[in-house]
Amino acid sequence: MTLRGLACLAAALLGCSTSYVEGRYSCTPGEPGSCPPGWTCRESDLRCWSGPEDAAPDGSDAGTDADESADADVGPDQPDLPDETPEGGDFVPCTAEDCDDGDACNGVETCGTDGACVPGSAAPDYTECTTASGEAGGCLAGACDATLQEVAIPAGTFRRGSPWADPGAPDSPVHEVTLTAAFRIDRYEVTNARYAACVAAGVCRAPGSKDSHTRDDYDRLPEYAAYPVLFVSWDDAVEFCGWIGRRLPTEAEWERAARGDCALVAPATCGDEDLRPYPWGDAPAACDLANFDDAAGGGPCVAGGDTDAAGARPLGAGPYGADDLAGNVAEWVADFYQPDAYQTGCAAGCTDPPGPADGPERVVRGGSWDDVDTDLRVSVRSFASPGTRNEFLGFRCARNAP
Repeated sequence: MTLRGLACLAAALLGCSTSYVEGRYSCTPGEPGSCPPGWTCRESDLRCWSGPEDAAPDGSDAGTDADESADADVGPDQPDLPDETPEGGDFVPCTAEDCDDGDACNGVETCGTDGACVPGSAAPDYTECTTASGEAGGCLAGACDATLQEVAIPAGTFRRGSPWADPGAPDSPVHEVTLTAAFRIDRYEVTNARYAACVAAGVCRAPGSKDSHTRDDYDRLPEYAAYPVLFVSWDDAVEFCGWIGRRLPTEAEWERAARGDCALVAPATCGDEDLRPYPWGDAPAACDLANFDDAAGGGPCVAGGDTDAAGARPLGAGPYGADDLAGNVAEWVADFYQPDAYQTGCAAGCTDPPGPADGPERVVRGGSWDDVDTDLRVSVRSFASPGTRNEFLGFRCARNAP
């Protein structure tokens, strides 16, 4: 019997637990509580073992004399212990159930042929997952990230345009739009962390500035990882969405996600009751609903004027659950901008409108942290040159329903 085996036997006779599994637990050398009591965090593999770092593996010559002397001292009345495995004394071989931690994003841990747990391979980014708190999300860099959630938007009919607009204005007249296919849209605006992964993959170019309006190194500091990416052009947004197998939403899809279906409010047919001015409904804009320049309430919702974390104001979510459709950052959508698009292409109503065939600008929706309340209305149409990269503009992605 080896010295290590004697130590394990002594622990058992003293009533100590031997239910820990050798090599199963990752650890940090020198950190208190990183391993079970009396165990060692080996620097060679950053795993917890009951024996010291320099313990001799089975079959080596080192320590043979000491082992034989120890065996001689035990005496004939001591119970026999099983031979040591390469993992050390008192080793309990693993099972598949022991090893897998249930986190799909870091892969399925398996039980190796030597009885020790083997780490799994990380799931591809954007694989659907559930966070430890029970939120739906997507895998990103081996962890489940709730900011990757999508919301489902059903096919249906909604009222588009503004009842407050003057005749001939870009968001007039009010008209009915039918979308014949369901789709999904990101619950949150694309964050710094998500966009940085595309840059790291060599697909996307870096944002045009590393700073935001009031923060240095905004695009790289971990405290802003879950904030919306800034200084990205329309082409940057298209590149990113394509990289994850998605696309920018059309202008009609964006407004449907923000305004909702005619059937949401009785009666089921379309009427004035379906012209909700904001994603959350009829209530005036306020800082608990959106991040904007609340001039009537004392100024910007974020001190100095700037972005906030994605989804920081869940009370302002749209009818299908998408956050920040009003304020925080304005959002690129797919369509070319033409100021008379509604009058010339959809005044009497339309189905699956493709938008203008061309134009020098692209449509921008939703308003930003720098806009006032009336600019946050879901009907407001804005625009920018597709090459624009500034501190007000971001985006979210969409895709056809699977």
